[in-house]
Amino acid sequence: MTLMGQEPSLVIGEPVVWRVPVVFTAAHVGVVGGVGAIDVDVESGEMIRPEGIEEAMLCAAKKLAEDVPPYKTRELPEGYRVTTNIAYSDMNPTGDPAAIIASVQ
Repeated sequence: MTLMGQEPSLVIGEPVVWRVPVVFTAAHVGVVGGVGAIDVDVESGEMIRPEGIEEAMLCAAKKLAEDVPPYKTRELPEGYRVTTNIAYSDMNPTGDPAAIIASVQ
């Protein structure tokens, strides 16, 4: 679960700011809900963070998290298998990537 910024909107005022909505998300359900917004000064690029904004957003996210269904692992369809013995290598492959892919298909 994470907090994520969405598309900002321009707010004409003093100062002029980009207002970035912040949403709480969970990988297995997507966006759960909004928890607030952060303003970014157009001229300086600095975030305008009123006292306690982080705590308020975290509190809102915790409240939303109470209603998020628990993650459930899915059963794999017949014929699928999960590989657990993957060997990692630090070598750099050489050759044409398209030819390499074609050779394993």
